[in-house]
Amino acid sequence: MAHSPHAESSEPVSPEDRFKELVAIRDKEKEIASRVEQAREEANQRLQQVEDEIKQERERVEAEVDEQIERLRAEAREEADQEAQKLVDEADQQAQSIRQSAEGRLDELVDRLKEELLAG
Repeated sequence: MAHSPHAESSEPVSPEDRFKELVAIRDKEKEIASRVEQAREEANQRLQQVEDEIKQERERVEAEVDEQIERLRAEAREEADQEAQKLVDEADQQAQSIRQSAEGRLDELVDRLKEELLAG
């Protein structure tokens, strides 16, 4: 803490000198208060800037996540469609195989029935 030039001397301080010291102290307090206020304003501006940056980054990340979700959904739908088509194709092949087998047995039964009727 700074001492006044008269604090260490034993000489009495004149009222004018004491007034000048008080004015100097008041001016210094005003200067410090002004610096504190300026620092506070700068801190608030920086805080607002950081909040804005965070908001923008959050929005960017949310948009990116939404895009990824949509892409994954599209891929899942495509995979499901492919799997469904594969199952339909397998079912068609099985049905065709069963139909051919049944037609073959029917042909055999018709031939046997003809033979029995003709023999009979």
